[in-house]
Amino acid sequence: MALSTIPKDSIAADAIDGTKIADDAIDSEHYTDGSIDLAHMSSESVDEDNLYISNSGSNGQFLQKQSGNNGGLTWATAATSNTTYTAGDGLDLSGTEFSLELSTSSNIGGVIVAGTANEVDVSYSSGTATVGLPSDVTIGNDLTVTGDLTVNGDTTTVNTATLSVEDPLIILASGNSADSVDVGMYAKYVESSTTKYAGMFRDASATGDPWVFFDGLEAAPTTTVNTSGTGYDLADISAGSITAADGLTGTLQTASQTNITGVGTISTGVWNGTAIASSYIAADAITGAKIADDAIDSEHYTDGSIDTAHIADNQVTLAKMAGLARGKIIYGDASGDPAALAAGANGKILVADANGDLSWTTLSGDATLSAGALTIASGSIENAMLAGSIANSKLANDGITIAGVDCSLGDTISAATIAAAIDSETMTLTNTTMDGGTYSTS
Repeated sequence: MALSTIPKDSIAADAIDGTKIADDAIDSEHYTDGSIDLAHMSSESVDEDNLYISNSGSNGQFLQKQSGNNGGLTWATAATSNTTYTAGDGLDLSGTEFSLELSTSSNIGGVIVAGTANEVDVSYSSGTATVGLPSDVTIGNDLTVTGDLTVNGDTTTVNTATLSVEDPLIILASGNSADSVDVGMYAKYVESSTTKYAGMFRDASATGDPWVFFDGLEAAPTTTVNTSGTGYDLADISAGSITAADGLTGTLQTASQTNITGVGTISTGVWNGTAIASSYIAADAITGAKIADDAIDSEHYTDGSIDTAHIADNQVTLAKMAGLARGKIIYGDASGDPAALAAGANGKILVADANGDLSWTTLSGDATLSAGALTIASGSIENAMLAGSIANSKLANDGITIAGVDCSLGDTISAATIAAAIDSETMTLTNTTMDGGTYSTS
């Protein structure tokens, strides 16, 4: 995970070594006042032009501190009489003591060795002044140790506002010969008037010897951190935009694996210095659950990718079909593909041939079609065409009346009915022969 800037708290102590600093990058604003001492200055690095000297010297003079002008140096002439000098920082003691051979024990030749009880130990015997270090030493000013410093003791206390360590790797528990103690560091703080401790350590008693961040512990750790102690809690982790409550849980997989799990939520930032590109996404990693509703639009489909299997039944409505010219009909052509039949002309009908192919045809013969009206030519309907096909109900007059008696077409009139009608009527018969009855006439 890459961020635009790395906050100060994310840089480990001593992480910025000489290889990380560009040439000519350090200027005057980066030096702490008084930080450039003799140990940092090369031999003859300060010439006369860079010395704070109030005037020009002459042959035989020497430089000495002057009281005025902010304590600078001035050229002075050596005194011709005896002068008392006090040995200060310019006196280099290569050992722990030195001896002065004096004429008598009572006369030390004007040499005065001064210091408090915790600074220097002086003794005189038989004209010899012995100067050494006491058992307990207090150094009131700066102390520079150019060689190795070894401290043997149970407790080392450093009371300083700023601690600077050049070593990029600090070893803890260097005398640990077995995996029996916790290794780490912790800090003291006060919360609601209760002294508590927080830190990080390698838990020697846990499986896998994990590094653990903790806080809230109300008893200072000794050789181990009491994970069951009062107030002990896993510390919240915050690294840039990644946060995790009560420590990182789950599995942080190696770089060769594809997933990182249990590390909280990545809310902002970028992946590997850029937006997440296709190359970072594993094949088949985008499941349906990862795609937002209504996220897929027409530009996401490959041409021809939507086939019959993807379309649900009864989903293709007329509104979903492409536009069609007025009067055209969709039909299956000789290849079995959908085709659009051109609109038919006025008076034509749709007919199919022996192969089932459709075409528009003009109606001809005894019947014609025009503007939706069918016209049958006069005299083209014969009796043979009508046999049994016209019901009485379809005739304008569907019966006959004989002597006042109605009879539907196709019914039978009995002789009695006819005789009764004749008896009540007067008939004139000419050239007619009647059998089967006797009739009276007047």
